Amino acid sequence: MRIVRIVPAGLALLALAACNSAPAPKPYENAAWGFGVTFHGDPKVTETAATPGSPKSFSAEVKAGGRDYVVSVTDATVSGKSPAELLAAAPQATADGEGGTLKPPVVVTSGSVSGREFVITRPNLPVERDRIFVANGRFYQLITQSPYGEKDSETQKFFDSFHIKP
Repeated sequence: MRIVRIVPAGLALLALAACNSAPAPKPYENAAWGFGVTFHGDPKVTETAATPGSPKSFSAEVKAGGRDYVVSVTDATVSGKSPAELLAAAPQATADGEGGTLKPPVVVTSGSVSGREFVITRPNLPVERDRIFVANGRFYQLITQSPYGEKDSETQKFFDSFHIKP
């Protein structure tokens, strides 16, 4: 009878572990929006046409291993702002829009493109870590939310996999 009790308990532990693990990394390339990244699974893709007052945009999102991974791309040519102005304004605007507290942005690169990385904290919610870039007339924003903190290695791998195509 002992074996009968151990087997269901073992299966329950395996099922619990499977719920917390992410699918294997999978490269995702989007030639139309000019980027590539590695997701843990197939992304949910949303493309929005331009409307008066709203630029054309694209997003790809995967939820895996308790984390959210998003790449959002927007036509930056209609903003009327320079790339430097967009990079300077976006971190605080993002934090304000989410009711969070912004930690000071730092300069990062994707290939030869300079951008910013920043962290937003909110009470009782997972930490959000973002990277933003402006290239080829587009505003790229990588958004991650993780219950494992701002130093989550899976978030770093996601960021490191991102590249902008010329």
